[in-house]
Amino acid sequence: MKILSPAATPNGQGRRKPLEEGHAFNLARNSPKALLLFLSLFAAAGCETLDEFLHSDFSASAPAPSTTVTVAEAPAAAQEALRLDWRFGGFKGGGAVEDGATQIASLKFSASGLSYKWAKGSLKNWGLADTAAGAIAAAFYWDSASASWIGGKFDWISTSRTTRDWANIRSRYNGWDPDAFFAAPRVAFCIVSADGKKRTNLIEGTPK
Repeated sequence: MKILSPAATPNGQGRRKPLEEGHAFNLARNSPKALLLFLSLFAAAGCETLDEFLHSDFSASAPAPSTTVTVAEAPAAAQEALRLDWRFGGFKGGGAVEDGATQIASLKFSASGLSYKWAKGSLKNWGLADTAAGAIAAAFYWDSASASWIGGKFDWISTSRTTRDWANIRSRYNGWDPDAFFAAPRVAFCIVSADGKKRTNLIEGTPK
């Protein structure tokens, strides 16, 4: 019988020294802890008879621990940026892909308009001179019912123009709904190439 003793010293093979059968029963009879160990080993072995248990080999290596890796989901903001509903402004930018080399930041809103800063690159990356107003300024408001950003083009923009006013939105330019836009708790902005193939990152702010 090979029952491993908790107090036994590991031998040269890295395994604990087995107890003899008679010693194991003496330990189980005289020590409640040893008895519990004996019963635990019997249950763990899955044996149907005591004889089968006595001939079990408990020196086998334990199975390797699980190496399952859980992959974290992408941030919610990144997923939201994919849900742009180009409803207003007469421009369809749904096919625009974010250009990691052309990024904006520091979005601020006021009652009259917005301002932003260039964080990386500029519209030169898209072949436009600093003063060339050849890109699309797009604004969106978050619609919780459809879980999407609703908006679209509201002006033209250049690298040098880091402010834009709300005049076109207020005048309902190409279907814009100013009431919904200015009442929304979340508003976002991005710049899109005129061919609708590229856009900056979508940055969010609080409307005034």
